[in-house]
Amino acid sequence: MQRFFKYFWLITPVNSKISNLSCNGFNIYNAETLVSGDTELGSEGAIFYDMCHRSIGLYDHSLWFFATDKFETQENAHYFSRILCVLAEALYDVKISNPGLLIFNQETGECVTKQPPNMQQGDCKTVNNIYNLNNINKIELEKLFHLCRDIVALDTDKANYYKSIFDYLRDIRRSPLFVSELALWSFLEHHWAGDDKTKTDIRKSLKSLLNEVCEREEKKDVNKMISAIGKDLGRDYNEHVLRNILAHGKHLTLREKWSEENWTNFFAIHNKIFLLIVRGIEKEISEIKI
Repeated sequence: MQRFFKYFWLITPVNSKISNLSCNGFNIYNAETLVSGDTELGSEGAIFYDMCHRSIGLYDHSLWFFATDKFETQENAHYFSRILCVLAEALYDVKISNPGLLIFNQETGECVTKQPPNMQQGDCKTVNNIYNLNNINKIELEKLFHLCRDIVALDTDKANYYKSIFDYLRDIRRSPLFVSELALWSFLEHHWAGDDKTKTDIRKSLKSLLNEVCEREEKKDVNKMISAIGKDLGRDYNEHVLRNILAHGKHLTLREKWSEENWTNFFAIHNKIFLLIVRGIEKEISEIKI
């Protein structure tokens, strides 16, 4: 019997209003639709949901998505899956399973085998990690799928390079706040340092990133934001560069005096720099000629 293969994944934990959506080559369903039998799994949807729920506790916080196209090989599907998993954790702090499998009879189109997804293998972090219940919407899923396809389309060396970057960004997201903030600034300083990576300057690297990804007004706003928080938080040490405050460990004494507004601003600049770095990496990938 000639066969062809299709794959599907589970993404969790998510808080989403999506119930039934077609997006960038995927059909996406919530748990209720899956259990009702109105997906590619049919009546097995309820069985697979129950298996996964007993294993990791899905409740209503999961989405199931099925590739509409078939992959040429199982290796291609798992390669795609590994990159997708890393991107989901780096961008949105959600977990994607290893793929479930649908095997079809080539002649009749009948699905002859259905295998459930596996949440406990692959490049995803282990299920013992703590995950926040994050929102995810159609636009964010489109971005996730589109970026994954762009990386997979690159040659192997480039694809692995960008996967390693998102691996690092994922680790930054999961690290303690001050560690992740310093790591973020250090990555920015090195990655946007230009051709000579042996001589870096955080101000020049920041300027390079902002020139690449920001319009004039946004660039001005970001610079003001960074300057204001640096001057405010580093006043006692006469140190106004936020990255240096962190690198020299000065935040360990300064943070005891921070106001609620100081903390709010610190979180805001951390999130903003993270988003700008992601935007910069996305732009790099989109400009690579395949």
